Amino acid sequence: MSRLSVLKYCCEVLAQRESTDPNLRWFWTIRRKVANYCRAYVEEREGPSGQQPPLTSQEKRHIETTHPLLEGREGSSHSAAQPSEEWIDELRKRVFAYVETLK
Repeated sequence: MSRLSVLKYCCEVLAQRESTDPNLRWFWTIRRKVANYCRAYVEEREGPSGQQPPLTSQEKRHIETTHPLLEGREGSSHSAAQPSEEWIDELRKRVFAYVETLK
């Protein structure tokens, strides 16, 4: 598995994520640009590579789960949509106090 093949696959995965995840499109776009930069750097250092064998599905799964460019964003929108119980209790108190002042 060559570095260039891995980076090309990362660019493909990131482009797919960019088009299918509207909430984190900006995040995947930045990652894809970083992957493209790394790919250009490797091509410059190692020279243009000829035909490389395609990655197997096992290699692709391994890359998807371990490559740092394909890691998700910590604190993604899912965690923001799940506020803590303390926060919910405080919100309830504030809403209740606001409603009481309107009576």
